[in-house]
Amino acid sequence: MDKVEHLLVCISEECSEVIKAISKALRFGLNYNHPSKNITNLTNIEMELDDLSGVLVALREEAGIELKSLPQRIIEKKKRVKEYMNHAREIGKIT
Repeated sequence: MDKVEHLLVCISEECSEVIKAISKALRFGLNYNHPSKNITNLTNIEMELDDLSGVLVALREEAGIELKSLPQRIIEKKKRVKEYMNHAREIGKIT
């Protein structure tokens, strides 16, 4: 395994941690504070996203690979998300 592969695995692991934090927030609420932790689910999501960002920065700094974010792709994605949210609202899945 080379440095790039290692960092890509780290990105994958961080993505799974973000998913896990979001799942807990959906199950228990954003402001829920687990008795054994001293942070809310919202703070945990923020922390996991920061961890993911850190690995993305490491990919750029350590391996010279910069993942590009194009404004047009972001605009298009936001449009699709809005369309699906409207559809979910129409069929009663979002109140």
